[in-house]
Amino acid sequence: MTERETTEQILRAWGAADGLLLWRQSAGAGYLLSEADLLALLRAAGCTRPGPALADAKRAGRLRYQRIGTVGMADYGGIGPDGRAVQLEIKGPRGRVSKAQAAWLRACAERGAVATVARSPEDVAEALRAAGYTVEPGRVSP
Repeated sequence: MTERETTEQILRAWGAADGLLLWRQSAGAGYLLSEADLLALLRAAGCTRPGPALADAKRAGRLRYQRIGTVGMADYGGIGPDGRAVQLEIKGPRGRVSKAQAAWLRACAERGAVATVARSPEDVAEALRAAGYTVEPGRVSP
């Protein structure tokens, strides 16, 4: 099973559960470029060698490096039925948690959040129960 399949299973089980609100948290970094500049870049490069045109766009200030989110931030954030934060780092069966991800989960848990690595819908249920919630299929309550 892949991480994507694991995520789909977890979202089927808990994504629309009463009492639990979950959302995708994206983190990463990259260059932002307007559509017009991107098209010009590809035309100038003949779609075969974008390197020189990309360097020109960077020098001209038409390209910005942008960080989104925080390094190590969990895949899904949420709010439990009592208002407590929920952080889910979803991994496939062989997926490894990075040091930054472990640090994020630890920091959130130290501040009272339900923060866990989830490899299955059952892992999510266990974490919610351990946090003191009543967990039933499709429902989480204080």
